[in-house]
Amino acid sequence: MSTAPTEGFEVDDLTPNEVLALARTNETEIRQRELLRLRLAYHWAILHPATTQTGTQGPDGAILTLLEKPDSLGGDGTPAVAAFTHETLAAALDMTPAAGAGLIGDALDLHHRLPILLKRVEALQVPTWQARRVAVQTRHLPLDGARWVDTQLATRTDGAIGPLITDRLVAHAAATFDPQTTQSEEEQAQASWGLEVSHPAPTDYTGTSHLTISGDTPTLNDFHTLVVTLAHQLGQSGDTSPLGVRKITAIRIITHLAASTLTGQHTPEDLERLSKAITRHGSKIKLIVHVDSDDLEIATTADGGTETALATGRIERLGATTIARLRAWVGHTAVQILPVLNMARRDAVDSHDPPTWMRELVILRDQTCIFPKCNIDARTCDLDHPTPYKPLEEGGPPGQTHPENLVPLCRRHHRAKTAGHWRYHAMPEGYLWHGPHNTHYLRTPRGSQRI
Repeated sequence: MSTAPTEGFEVDDLTPNEVLALARTNETEIRQRELLRLRLAYHWAILHPATTQTGTQGPDGAILTLLEKPDSLGGDGTPAVAAFTHETLAAALDMTPAAGAGLIGDALDLHHRLPILLKRVEALQVPTWQARRVAVQTRHLPLDGARWVDTQLATRTDGAIGPLITDRLVAHAAATFDPQTTQSEEEQAQASWGLEVSHPAPTDYTGTSHLTISGDTPTLNDFHTLVVTLAHQLGQSGDTSPLGVRKITAIRIITHLAASTLTGQHTPEDLERLSKAITRHGSKIKLIVHVDSDDLEIATTADGGTETALATGRIERLGATTIARLRAWVGHTAVQILPVLNMARRDAVDSHDPPTWMRELVILRDQTCIFPKCNIDARTCDLDHPTPYKPLEEGGPPGQTHPENLVPLCRRHHRAKTAGHWRYHAMPEGYLWHGPHNTHYLRTPRGSQRI
């Protein structure tokens, strides 16, 4: 096993193995120094507690006029600090006052709202900059919401807390622990629905204008799918225009038909085109929603009526939403309820490509590309056979395609595996990957670990 080079080395003279070893050593040292700065920031805050004499909220609840509001730099559950505390520390660190306030706020949040994550930072498992980003992302949550995110992140053995992972947790926590705010935000967003056409200045006008539209997600998805389907139909009918141009043509056909329907006038050609597009489109919207059965219960109001419980569901690739919003969608949209998928199913087929149920099972099981630390959504991935598939006509055995011999790999990492740069094999606890220069990672449902 190679080690980092000794003192007096030149980077240009390092071997590939020495580069990797030195990079790991350097990363450890960086994490140690950043952790020290975080500790100093927290101790600085503790040395300057808020009192009535320091111009912030005191024990009696009074707020002195020195500040318009207390210097509560952290989120809910963190102690307030004395007025003008962060300016002095920021100056010592050559930071702006805002950056100094952010550093102290992050330190307070990690100590009081994200203690499990802080322990991982202190163990050098997670870089400080990633932990601070989580502190910022969760600052608006109530204390119990931040603690829930902290607990969820703790299940990851690799310390992975990137934006894709944290954003989903924060959105779910916001909707779960502060549903009134989430519902209010949904109502405010609905108030902004509309569309607007804007035109360039006369000196820049070239016959092109812009349409901005915001509205109900299923409705806009439905309209977009119809436009794309009709544009594709135009291409099959001989229209050689670029796809973007065909999309605008499709919108023109739809609007002209809508207008002509009101007057009873329409061309047979346009009607036939739209009819074919609608037939292919099917007026179906595919939004995959995960909802706990308990959250579908109806709450009874004081006057004996009923109202939708303030609960949440998660829409894949979009985020959390209230059950009330989901019910509204179901009320005016054709909805197909898919059968419950038996995740223990292990049927095998002889073909290379899996049936729909099998692909869905693998996607729900792994959720992302299973390459180390890759978080690409499994729905956009290829399905790879860990034990390579051999066609039956070439002597391959039957039943090679089954859930335990399928994993999602994004196109890039599928190609890396096919090219031989990386290889992997399944193990009871996950997938063991082997890369260049004696690099080994274990990818499990809880994250990636270097071996």
